[in-house]
Amino acid sequence: MEFHKNCIKLDDGTNKKRQPIKGADGKDLKFTSLVGAINYMSLQGWELIDTKSVTSGGGYVIGGYGGSSSTDTKVYYIFSREVSDEELESAVNNSYKE
Repeated sequence: MEFHKNCIKLDDGTNKKRQPIKGADGKDLKFTSLVGAINYMSLQGWELIDTKSVTSGGGYVIGGYGGSSSTDTKVYYIFSREVSDEELESAVNNSYKE
């Protein structure tokens, strides 16, 4: 799960673009906080297993004085839940290219 702009985007391992979670009305669900998003996932049967931070970019110093820095850090939340054999088989079948 990636939490970005108050929206949850999921990567289900199918090599597709991360998809936002949608409500019953078909619109992206918007959360007021990260904790609210994690609580929502918990209510859906998901268990938070781990978090991972990925930082990209770098900074530089000009003439020994301050400089400029351009970095971006994304935090990913790893969830798990029990699924049926059929759900698992479907996810596996959609996770690779032939």
